[in-house]
Amino acid sequence: PQHIEGAKKVGLNTLLMTEKPAQLENFLRKNGIL
Repeated sequence: PQHIEGAKKVGLNTLLMTEKPAQLENFLRKNGIL
């Protein structure tokens, strides 16, 4: 599952760069980070 963790990090970095808080929050919730 290491590639899954990598994908999460890439997705997280992408969302952080787009600076869309709602999308970022949804992403975090979807991945169980929040």
